[in-house]
Amino acid sequence: MCCLYTGGCSVKAASPEQAPIDEDGFALVASWENSTAMEVFLQRAAVASGYNLGAGNWTAFASSHWDTSPMKGAGLSAALGQLLSLGLAEEPATSLAPAAAGAPTTSAGPTDAARRAAENGTIPAPRRGFAGTWELLAAIGGSLLIACIALVLVLTGKARACRCCGGAKACGNAGACAAGDGRERVR
Repeated sequence: MCCLYTGGCSVKAASPEQAPIDEDGFALVASWENSTAMEVFLQRAAVASGYNLGAGNWTAFASSHWDTSPMKGAGLSAALGQLLSLGLAEEPATSLAPAAAGAPTTSAGPTDAARRAAENGTIPAPRRGFAGTWELLAAIGGSLLIACIALVLVLTGKARACRCCGGAKACGNAGACAAGDGRERVR
């Protein structure tokens, strides 16, 4: 239970920049009922957790995390998990290649795009990670469907072709095959 409800809060902060990044700090900022303050606090918490800030509607997300009657289970850890699932924050990328001496393998802090978006007040919609994958799977599925249909036609005898030319009419036997004079061989 939140320290604000038990009366055991020793957290005092005048701004979201000064609030401690923990569950009590989250509860304190939420009690201010201010979307901008909650947005600043959540961005600080994401950066402190080592996440890269992504682009998206931070204001709407922040405003959904303060309320006059907070939801059960609401807290900083739940909010950070939601940040990741909504694409508002990303875990830092790691490199599998050996790093050069002194070069970091992860990046921390807001990305340049997120920083510019925050400065300009324009925040684009979050990226969806698997958008291109679905088009690829659809294309592969279509090809597999056509191959399966062709296989069924051949196995059931519905697809017939001249053995010598495959129906390409390049061997000169296509006319005899079509006439059915006995030289026709079915694959």
